Amino acid sequence: MIQRGVTERVARRTMLNVPDDQNVDDQIEWIDSIVSSSKGKLENPPGLYVEYVRNGVQPPPEFLSTRTREQLRRAQELKQAEESASAAT
Repeated sequence: MIQRGVTERVARRTMLNVPDDQNVDDQIEWIDSIVSSSKGKLENPPGLYVEYVRNGVQPPPEFLSTRTREQLRRAQELKQAEESASAAT
């Protein structure tokens, strides 16, 4: 969050209250996409990061983070390997 303009003090305080099951990396990636697509129309991008993380606002289901895309890719590779092994027998 600091690299995105949030002060260190606010970033630390925000992150201390994040539940363990909240995937902040996915949130940050999603908020990055919002900020970049806003083309400078957001008045306070750092505030958006703080607000969304603080309130646990999650990306919509159709947003595929890098982490999710990688998981899907690995699952597909595993499925193809299983299908190849099954076909070979």
